[in-house]
Amino acid sequence: MTTTAPPLDTHVPDWILCPGCRAPVYGKRFVRNDRVCPHCGRHSSLTAPERLAGLLDPGGAEPLVHPVRTGDPLGFVDVRAYPERLREARERTGLDEAVLCARGTVRGLPLIVAVMDFRFLGGSLGSAVGGLIAHAADTALRERTPLLLVTASGGARMQEGALALMQMATTSQAMARLDEAGILTMSLITDPTYGGVAASFASLSDVIIAEPGARMGFAGARVIEQTIRQSLPPGFQTAESLLSRGFIDLVCPRSGLRTKLARLLSFAAGEVEFLVDDTGDFYFMEVNCRIQVEHPVTEMVTGVDLVREQFRVAAGLPLELSQSGVAPRGAAIECRVNAEDPARDFLPTPGPVEEFTALAGPFVRVDTDCFPGHRVSAAYDPLLAKVITWAPDRAQARERMRRALDEFHVSGPGVRTNIPFLRRVLDDPRFADGTHTTSLVADLTSQEPLG
Repeated sequence: MTTTAPPLDTHVPDWILCPGCRAPVYGKRFVRNDRVCPHCGRHSSLTAPERLAGLLDPGGAEPLVHPVRTGDPLGFVDVRAYPERLREARERTGLDEAVLCARGTVRGLPLIVAVMDFRFLGGSLGSAVGGLIAHAADTALRERTPLLLVTASGGARMQEGALALMQMATTSQAMARLDEAGILTMSLITDPTYGGVAASFASLSDVIIAEPGARMGFAGARVIEQTIRQSLPPGFQTAESLLSRGFIDLVCPRSGLRTKLARLLSFAAGEVEFLVDDTGDFYFMEVNCRIQVEHPVTEMVTGVDLVREQFRVAAGLPLELSQSGVAPRGAAIECRVNAEDPARDFLPTPGPVEEFTALAGPFVRVDTDCFPGHRVSAAYDPLLAKVITWAPDRAQARERMRRALDEFHVSGPGVRTNIPFLRRVLDDPRFADGTHTTSLVADLTSQEPLG
C-alpha cells in the first residue's frame, strides 16, 4: 500500500470562531499560528500531512511504503458497509489509512515519524494501522533512527473486532524491540487519544509529550462518569492533569515542538559505556549525551573530527558521514595528565605552573590549555593535558605513549603529576596484553610509593 499525502487545503474562511473561548479569529492569522487560538491557546486539530509539514524539515519528508491491506473480516454493516466507509474516508482525506508514515529530519537530525489522522474513521486502530505502526518501528530499528509517534485516535476499530484489539500486542511488541535495542522513541499526544492507542504504543515511548489541553485515556470522561455515577475532577484526562500525576513527561505548545524534538534528538547522540567480561557479556555503565574526555581516541582511529560534526549539527546542518563510512583503523591510547598525587589517593596538588613542556609530533596529539604561569586550582578537575598516541597496533601505540610521557615535563611549587603512575600502568604486563581489570588501579597504588 502506497500512501500519498494530499495537497494541503489552502482554503481558509475569513473569520473563525474559536470553539474554546468563542472569540472570532482572523482566518489567515489562525493558520499562521498553526491553528492555535491567539486568545485562549486552544490547539485545534491538524491533518497528518499538516503535522508532517510542521514537524519535519522542508522538503525532507520521504513516505514509508509498506504493503498493508485493509480487509473486512466480519462483513461488518451498520448504516453502511465497512468497505463503503473506507472508500469514503479515502476519498475525503486522500489517505489510504488512518496513519501516515515518513522518514525525515528535524533540524538535520534523522527521524522516523508515524502520524495518525483523526479524520480517517476517528483515527481508529485497525489491522492496517497496526501493521503500519509496526513497520515504522521496524524501519527505525533497522536504520537505528529515533521514532516519533503522533497519536490522534478514538480507539480500536470496531468493524474489525478482535483483530483490531490484537494490534495493541503487535504495536507493543514493535516498541519493545526498539526499547531492547536502545533506540529513542517519542510520543506526541494530540487531542484526542483514547482506547487501544492510549493503552499501547502511545504510552510506551521513552519520552511522552502532549500538546496543551490534549486528552488521553482508555475510556472517555462521560463513559466513566456514567459507569461510576460520580463527577470527575475538572481537567480530568487533560495533558496538564496527566503531567501532574506523572503519566506524561512534558506539555509543549505546538510552536515549540520542533525545538523540543531537536533537543531530544540531539540527546539521542551520545557515548554509551560498557564493560565486557571474559565470556563476552556486556554490562552497561553509563550514557553521556555530550563530547567525552576520551573522544580523541575515537577521532584518531576513525579520522572523524567529532567536534566539527557537533558544530554542524548545532547549526542545523546534516552530518557529512554515515555509519557505513566510518571504519576504525589501528589503535590509540589516551593518558590524562593530572596535577595530583597518586601516593595520597590521587589528591589534587594545586599551585602555580612554572615550567610546562608537552611535545607533540607524528602520531602524538596533546590537547591542553596549560602554560607557564597557569595556576592549578583546588576547586576543579586538576586536568593539565590529554596525551593521545596512535599506531597500527596497540603495542606500538603503547610504546609511543611511553616516549611521549618521557618528554612531558611540568614543575611548580607544590605541583605533582600522575605521570609516574601512568608509566607504571603502561609497563604492567596485564595492561600490555590487555588482560587487566578494574582492580588494576588498586593493585598498582598498593605497591611501593612512586618516585
